[in-house]
Amino acid sequence: MAKINKVGRAAHQLHNPARDLLYEYADLQRELDLQINEVEELEGMEPDRLRDELIARIQKRIECGIERERLLREKVDAMLAGIKMPKHREALTRRYIDGEDWPEILEALGIKEKRKAPALHKCALRAANRSLERLGGSCRE
Repeated sequence: MAKINKVGRAAHQLHNPARDLLYEYADLQRELDLQINEVEELEGMEPDRLRDELIARIQKRIECGIERERLLREKVDAMLAGIKMPKHREALTRRYIDGEDWPEILEALGIKEKRKAPALHKCALRAANRSLERLGGSCRE
């Protein structure tokens, strides 16, 4: 049984650089999508100076975000490339980059038993963390 800390997370969940990197990348992708949708909405409105200034500010944030996404993607790709087992690599890619749910992932990997998802996830993250360590490890700049 895992030890639970004050915030309700198991001790093994507290520090997981690979998971943090994958979540950071996925969160940034979602944020960029929201900003792009916001610009598209604003562009559909009646033009005026305030709208144009707002669009320019959001586009500047998008440009910075795209550069950050590119750098994160390089780290994610390098980490995934360092994972030796293809099933682990594919599971993490499908889960964190493609946003698939575990039933879809298990089916794609040919795994029939749903109860195997937590073990697969744990092993895949462990392999990803080893890969990050070999790369020099920090997922933050």
